Amino acid sequence: MNSTWIPNWKSNRSGFTLVETIISLGLISIGVSLMLMTVSLMRTDVKTQSHSLQFYRFVDVLESHHFNFKVDRCTTSSVNLTSQTEQQHYYLMLAKQTLKLRTSQGGYMPLLMDVQKTNFTVQRHWLVIKVLMEGKWYEAHARLVPG
Repeated sequence: MNSTWIPNWKSNRSGFTLVETIISLGLISIGVSLMLMTVSLMRTDVKTQSHSLQFYRFVDVLESHHFNFKVDRCTTSSVNLTSQTEQQHYYLMLAKQTLKLRTSQGGYMPLLMDVQKTNFTVQRHWLVIKVLMEGKWYEAHARLVPG
């Protein structure tokens, strides 16, 4: 008489109940939605950091001793520059959402992508640069050669 007793409700059971299945699916969907939300926030942060880094690299190019720029003419949407080092004229302008540094010979160097709007002003020896990218304004003051 060495038999063990097995409850009757446990021996007839062969799978999960409907309630257990619904609860597990609910927990899985909550986990997946939290994961997707985290990935979305990370992408937004990376994009913002990328635009910020791109903007400050652009300002570094303008302040570069390689060019030694002087402002000849400035409007809200474009800037005419002269390189004191190369004795060449450059034009900073927005075309097709790209801020480009164009030479007087026609070549250009793309400096900023995804630009929606620009606003340039000159205050003493500073070129004040305001750029709208992806709905966020970036602003910097670039020190240039006195004109």
